[in-house]
Amino acid sequence: MEKDLFRFKITLLLLPVIPAIILWWKNHVQIAIVIAAVCWGLLALLLICNLIRMNIDKPVYCFIKTILKYIGIFLSGIALIFTWIFAVFPTGLLSILFKRDRLGLKQTDKNTYWKDVKETEPSYENQY
Repeated sequence: MEKDLFRFKITLLLLPVIPAIILWWKNHVQIAIVIAAVCWGLLALLLICNLIRMNIDKPVYCFIKTILKYIGIFLSGIALIFTWIFAVFPTGLLSILFKRDRLGLKQTDKNTYWKDVKETEPSYENQY
């Protein structure tokens, strides 16, 4: 748990750096300052509480971890929905429109679905 708390504090220290740089580059300096202030303020609060021997970092870590778990569940569902809508569904629709049968399952005149192997490579017995 101590290793996770250390990583959590390092994350709070480094989290606002990349969004702040991007927002600063896009001339949204106020939003970058707010993001940095929230993360670094929480980190400062945790460090001050550790100095006066109030261990609130474990409950804060568990609270944020629980919130982020549910956010991750929600966002993964959204990502899967977008993947199906914008990648899988159009691919299937195009294959139906162009009558592509990649698996060869529409061949009803055959008794078997086995494909004959074309001997394009020499056999392994003749390699020496």
